[in-house]
Amino acid sequence: TNYAQASAIIVDGSGNVFVLGSSTIGTNASDFVTIKYLGASPGTPQWTNRFNGPANKSDTPTALAVVGGTNVIVTGYSYNGTNSDYATIKYSGAGAAQWTNRYHGPAVGPYGSDNAYSVATDSSGNTFVTGFSIGVSGAQDFATLKYATNGVALWTNRYTGIVNSSDLAYAVVVDDSGNVF
Repeated sequence: TNYAQASAIIVDGSGNVFVLGSSTIGTNASDFVTIKYLGASPGTPQWTNRFNGPANKSDTPTALAVVGGTNVIVTGYSYNGTNSDYATIKYSGAGAAQWTNRYHGPAVGPYGSDNAYSVATDSSGNTFVTGFSIGVSGAQDFATLKYATNGVALWTNRYTGIVNSSDLAYAVVVDDSGNVF
């Protein structure tokens, strides 16, 4: 059964609309689908991109953000053959993939899933992604990453709560001073 489902939408400064969702084609495995609709011509798609992770299994998109006025960053999680990793992609305003990054936390084996749920950008074009990642203790931790405009990972910050239980992050935002919350 084929299906499609939207999960996020954003509008850039020029009125272009970006829609992020998942879709299947002939299998039960979903892919990220990102569509850019032209603001000057409502309802007209300029480009559509699919992302199918390395395991050719379910990939779940969760969030998107505009960066640099015309580029878009999409994030979510993607099955790697054993469990899931963060998957983050930067597309140019013309739809070209500029970089694709995956993050796999410190846990190993079938219980080491990492799920990204939110993305934000700062005025310098850096990207911040957050979600949860299974730590070495086997519990879920916050995991927030910062990528430079060219996709280079600048830092990863993990947070484990005081009782080392499930710690889940679902949102990230950057203020005008560059502080990440």
